[in-house]
Amino acid sequence: MEKNIQPCFISANLSMKGTLKGEADVQLDGTIEGEMQVGALTIGKTGVFIGKLKAENVYISGKCEGEIVANMVALKSSAKVKGDIFYESITIDMGASIEGGLNQQTKMIENDTSKTARIANSKEVQGMIVE
Repeated sequence: MEKNIQPCFISANLSMKGTLKGEADVQLDGTIEGEMQVGALTIGKTGVFIGKLKAENVYISGKCEGEIVANMVALKSSAKVKGDIFYESITIDMGASIEGGLNQQTKMIENDTSKTARIANSKEVQGMIVE
């Protein structure tokens, strides 16, 4: 029997501090400071995440500060990222800003997001800035 997990929406006028864990997909247009472990995270243009992030897929149009661990990361042209990104695949649109390391890995997050990310076979680019 397949679980019916509803997505979570955090609007622009909301902010929170703490830990958010679950299998749901999250649309972040507000601000979260802390730790997040979710199925997929979309940070909208007004969204801000500060902390440690683990997700299967991450789509960033807003701001993210801290460590990102994900299978797939997509940085849109308005993205501003400060911190290291550990990924299996990444796309970076022209205009996106990165201040930190890009670390390509083998499979990062298993389908069960509660499993620990595996950091192996690193290909690292330190201090890369894309504008």
